[in-house]
Amino acid sequence: MRTPQEMIAYALEIDQALLPFAPALLADLEELGSDAERIVTILKSLNLPTSARVIDLGCGKGAVSIKIAQELGLQVLGIDLFAPFIDHCRAQAASAGVADRCHFRCADVLSAHEVEVGEVAAGEVAIMGALGDVLGPPDQSVGVVRKYVRPSGYMLISDGYLKDNSTAMIAGFENYKQRAETLSCLTAHGDVLIEEFVETPASADEEDEESDLILSRAQSLAQQHPHFAKALLDFAQEQRNENVFLNNNFVSAIWLLRRALT
Repeated sequence: MRTPQEMIAYALEIDQALLPFAPALLADLEELGSDAERIVTILKSLNLPTSARVIDLGCGKGAVSIKIAQELGLQVLGIDLFAPFIDHCRAQAASAGVADRCHFRCADVLSAHEVEVGEVAAGEVAIMGALGDVLGPPDQSVGVVRKYVRPSGYMLISDGYLKDNSTAMIAGFENYKQRAETLSCLTAHGDVLIEEFVETPASADEEDEESDLILSRAQSLAQQHPHFAKALLDFAQEQRNENVFLNNNFVSAIWLLRRALT
């Protein structure tokens, strides 16, 4: 089992030695891979009462949680293991005027549902957005997510699958499968897939812009911290390489599932 630091580094696709630099490297990216607007649109279609509670697992910098609280008026709890992101979330929620209904907790989503660590009560909706396979293959990931949802509640999972003709592979994507096997894994616990929303691929210009923002931050940090220069610039290049891989081999999607009664 990974240590907390290893979990954070794996989720952020960064070397552990660079974790102190992660907030600065990712300073220009608020959503960190999640489509907050699309997620809010999907949740709006469910016509949830304002008393409904949403749990955002691996909430990152809080963009999804805050947008849900702003636009839908729902109670939201964001959970993330990286303390600097939780500090950022709280500041952003206060700035957006939703700190009364959008709360954040620094915790490991693998155990935050357990009584001995201060149990997080299950909500009507649980979201896992752009966490990749940090919780394991899709069936294992869903097995974690469903612990945060009441029976008959909803799970919203933003991730993706390999294209049918994909032959390439890079580190961090070993657990990904093609669509049919992915859907089978998502429903392995008896939950019902209600709808699949295939995401429009980012344009080359959008991908280049994101990569350039990370590179600019890495270059600036490299000048300030020469000892870490190579690792910082390598991280920026790996992010660019991953964007190319995703564009050629990956389909991003959001799945809406209803949790089974058991």
